[in-house]
Amino acid sequence: MKYLKNWSLYLENFEINDTDTSDIKKAKEKLNTLRSQIDEFNNKYKDIDTAYKTNDQVKIDAMEKNIFGNTDVKNGADRNEFLVKYLNIAKKKREIEKSVNNIALDNANLIKSKDILNVTTDKEIKNRYTKDVIPSIQKKINTSKNKIKNNENDINLQISNIQKEMSKREKDLMDYIKKIETDSKK
Repeated sequence: MKYLKNWSLYLENFEINDTDTSDIKKAKEKLNTLRSQIDEFNNKYKDIDTAYKTNDQVKIDAMEKNIFGNTDVKNGADRNEFLVKYLNIAKKKREIEKSVNNIALDNANLIKSKDILNVTTDKEIKNRYTKDVIPSIQKKINTSKNKIKNNENDINLQISNIQKEMSKREKDLMDYIKKIETDSKK
């Protein structure tokens, strides 16, 4: 992800020394944790995309277990919050793909229903297709389109939130670095 490229500047972990004050130790620990989470995110978000594109639930479960371990992805302080958030985005993308496929099937059914309506001479069948079948299919298509639109909006919002959080974390990171530099000069 392009907004994570500048994180490659921090290639080494900060060493925590016995002489460091508790504030400096805390700042270094946070820096190291953040760096490792971003590195892990950069390495694994593509695995999430790949697994969800396969539409194979066994592969998806294996990927989630590989990335998050055996416990629930929302539990534990050791969870990479960026990966958890990206997992939610990937799930929304998968829902969009399913909705697009459903719309295609519904459009095919709509065409078939209109063909039946045009071919048949039976008034009962024409009435049923006019009042029930075709409106039902059209309603289903509209519902799927709305679902797609809502999911796309959710995805854009979540990506924006991740980017804002990355920016905030970057600012925090810079503040920690400045604090470490000023405290080490004392």
